[in-house]
Amino acid sequence: MSDSALPSRAPAAADVADATHYRVVFHDLHRHLIAVEMTVPAPSGPTLDVLMPIWTPGSYLVREYSRHVHHVSVHALEGANGGAEVAEAATLPVTKISKNGWRIQLHGVTAGTPVRVRYIVYAFEMTVRTSYVDIDGAFISPAGLFMWADGRAHLPHVVEIVLPDGWRRISSGLAPTADRKNVFIAADFDELVDSPFLIGNHRVLEFSVRGVPHQLALSGICDRPAESLLPDVERIVNAVVDLFGKVPYSRYTFMAHLTDRGYGGLEHKNSCALLLSRYALTNDKEYRERWLALVAHEYFHVYNVKRIRPRAFSNFDYTQEIYTRLLWVAEGITSYYDDYMVERAGLITPRDLLDVYGKQIARFMRAPGRRVQTLEEASFDAWIKFYRADEESENSTVSYYLKGGLVTWILDLEIRRCTDSERSMDDVMLRLFHDYQSDDYRGLERTYLQEVVEEVAGSSMQQLFTDYVYGTAEIDFASHLRPFGLRVVPGWKRGKDGGPPTGGQVGIDVREEPGKAIVSRVRSATPASEAGLYVGDEIIAVDGHRAWTEAGLRERLVEREVGKKVRFTLARRGILREVELVLAPWPPDRYDVVLVDEPTAAEWGRLRAWLGNDLSSLEEGRCK
Repeated sequence: MSDSALPSRAPAAADVADATHYRVVFHDLHRHLIAVEMTVPAPSGPTLDVLMPIWTPGSYLVREYSRHVHHVSVHALEGANGGAEVAEAATLPVTKISKNGWRIQLHGVTAGTPVRVRYIVYAFEMTVRTSYVDIDGAFISPAGLFMWADGRAHLPHVVEIVLPDGWRRISSGLAPTADRKNVFIAADFDELVDSPFLIGNHRVLEFSVRGVPHQLALSGICDRPAESLLPDVERIVNAVVDLFGKVPYSRYTFMAHLTDRGYGGLEHKNSCALLLSRYALTNDKEYRERWLALVAHEYFHVYNVKRIRPRAFSNFDYTQEIYTRLLWVAEGITSYYDDYMVERAGLITPRDLLDVYGKQIARFMRAPGRRVQTLEEASFDAWIKFYRADEESENSTVSYYLKGGLVTWILDLEIRRCTDSERSMDDVMLRLFHDYQSDDYRGLERTYLQEVVEEVAGSSMQQLFTDYVYGTAEIDFASHLRPFGLRVVPGWKRGKDGGPPTGGQVGIDVREEPGKAIVSRVRSATPASEAGLYVGDEIIAVDGHRAWTEAGLRERLVEREVGKKVRFTLARRGILREVELVLAPWPPDRYDVVLVDEPTAAEWGRLRAWLGNDLSSLEEGRCK
């Protein structure tokens, strides 16, 4: 079924042949338990295997959803209809055969007899990739709730949700059926996994873009009037649709859960799940920009990832990892465009956007792992590294989100420079979206993006890809920004007048425990790593002076100059020891992207073509 043909309302449930049916009951709200009845019509053979995904698309970590499943039982049903009205008959033997698989014995069951699988799922992890339920509402991540019958994933799946007393709303990208309330149909198991549910008494606001209905579903308490959020979301959607020129769905749902902490999003083909602090929706500038970027990021995925996608994502295997070297394309390109779309929507100024890039450069330059891991390696190893960061990760890995976004920024600038602003990364994305719409689309191959970028730019980009994508060369921000009348000014957050802080740096992060300062990170190629400070060391004193807090440690080091040898007294696994090191200069921890002193007419022209005609905010915040 093509995207444009997605129905606004599904056919009657009774008319869907060979469908697996699910009935979802909120078994015990206080214990966060969900009961699922899964009815498989007419299984054949001596056995039937049912399985649960171990991961969900968009989040590349094996999450072992089956660990929350218990009380699995199976019954044969009387009659040939798999609907809820049939009666349960014989109990069937079921054996667990793997961490996420169960085998049902069908010996003695008449051919064509439906089978019903019952099980309980514990759902109390509030993220966009897991399920959560309490007395106030529920969020269902389908990969963590629904099993599928082996050999039947390609067939339709029907979901009935039984609402607890007092709950009134269900929001989802899935189409409701024409004949039954609170019943939804997915064309196959892939579509079901790609369609989360927000359930309860949340607010639902509506708007339309190019005649296509959109909803913003908000769950959780927020002091800001919900209606005030809608214009910003609508402008972002319009900005992205204007880029691609087509709305590739018949409806779209933003599902936002507001809580006291947390931040994240997960994209789906015609919906997205958002989690953020309710305080992020205040008028505070930084919070507001994070909210807008989150909305733009997940919505941009409608095109990049859910349609334009790595070839490996064309067929999902939910029982094992799916590897690709192109996650930097999926997430990096999207990370570049999220803030850029907010600026193009007129919701932040060009100055705001360049400030975002400056902060990203600072984060990137802070991580020694940028010299160790390539973007392709970061993409491939996401399953074992990105979502499992530890104290060494900063030294050995790079974020395919962060570096991928910065490299996409450089690609955009280089295309604009090569074509005198006639073309841009927009043209690359349009070409990729056009490819997706062909009948034989199979997804992106490893080097295809480079081919399209070079075709659009009319120039070789081999060195750029060799250095920044396939290699670990430092990104030369200065040379790429100069044609646009911009430069990068390094600085320090804590120093006087933008200069370096007083004293020298060690190269550690410290966490405070009651009466203790514990080393939590040691950066490579710093005095700490060379002298042998370890993560977990308790810092007792510096040159004999007590230092048991992070502030106290900073005070001791401020007193000592760069190049001076200092003595740390430590407790390591309960044994006192001393380590000497030589203080090093503080590296910059702030980078400002600013106008050069006197941009040329050509540079102004490129800048306007990229950021729009109103560049007054750049002049107002000018730094020389």
